[in-house]
Amino acid sequence: MNSEIYVRNFCQNLRHLRKVYRMNQRQMAKILGISVNTLSKMENCVPGVRIHASHVFRVCDHFQKSTDEMLFENWQEILKSE
Repeated sequence: MNSEIYVRNFCQNLRHLRKVYRMNQRQMAKILGISVNTLSKMENCVPGVRIHASHVFRVCDHFQKSTDEMLFENWQEILKSE
C-alpha cells in the first residue's frame, strides 16, 4: 500500500465516524482543531489536502480507534462486502 491509500482510508473513515456519531462538520472540525472548509476537503479526499499526524491521533483518541483502523482499513469497502 502507498501513502495515498492511507490518506484516502483516513478521509473516508473520518466521514463515516462523523455520520455514525451524528455530528456536524463544525463539531468534527473542532475535535481536529481545523476549519470546516479543511474538514470538507478531507472528507472529500481533495488532492493536496494535508493530513497531519495530530489529526489522526486526535480522531483515534476521541473515538477510541487505533491508527491501524483509521489508516489501513476502509470501512466503506468492509461494509459493502458484508
